[in-house]
Amino acid sequence: MKRTSTWLSLTASCILAIACGDDTPELTSAASSGESVERGGRAQVPPQTAKELRAAALSAMEDSLELIRMDFDVPAEFQLTTDTCNEVNAFYSDRTKQIRYCEEMFEEVASLWFDPSLSKEDNLRRVVGANLFIFFHEVGHGLADIFQLPVTGREEDAVDDFSTLVLISAELDEEAISAANFWEKRAQDPSKLTPADFLDEHSLDQQRFGAIICMIFGSNPQKFAQLATDAGLSKERQAECPGEFRQKEAAWSTLLEQFARKR
Repeated sequence: MKRTSTWLSLTASCILAIACGDDTPELTSAASSGESVERGGRAQVPPQTAKELRAAALSAMEDSLELIRMDFDVPAEFQLTTDTCNEVNAFYSDRTKQIRYCEEMFEEVASLWFDPSLSKEDNLRRVVGANLFIFFHEVGHGLADIFQLPVTGREEDAVDDFSTLVLISAELDEEAISAANFWEKRAQDPSKLTPADFLDEHSLDQQRFGAIICMIFGSNPQKFAQLATDAGLSKERQAECPGEFRQKEAAWSTLLEQFARKR
């Protein structure tokens, strides 16, 4: 993909090394347990494996935040904290300038996305990819607040775009696809949606899946043609994705370029 943002390129290249480095932990094998993950199902992740997956995801998130610090003059308070929240969530606080990542979110991603039949590398990409997407979503909130970026439309959708752009620019295609599939797998049965679901500040999980897939496809239509078809994007929707990708990439680059450190 053509990268229009210097800061994004620098950050992304380092994230690629973080997510795919050789220092990732050896995962405890669970293949002998006979567990399988059906679409929409949840795995019983062995405790030691869950611990190792959490450690890998947290390490990638912490190292990525340090790269953000290198690229932007953010306040010292802009930190990542983890805590038990009694809900599955992650937050950015404009009061404390901190990202709070709930332990329940680590557990949610692992239970939905760990597959004992897959290799260590595949499970790491799936779980770390989904967690990185959620983390960069909150980073997007943080940068929008710290730099008082103008946001038209729903900020939740805009920072989903930011997170997707970072992963695509880092050439973490599988991680970006993993993040999209995570939202699809987490989506509720449409028959169980309530009016409140449609009034939430977030798009529905199925919509988030579609938006991410559209951006991935739009970044390289030839490479991701089969992905778009398998995801159910109509030909009409596919035709719109490349233009939308370029627009969103240009928008975030324009907004953030002025705040990037000069190198």
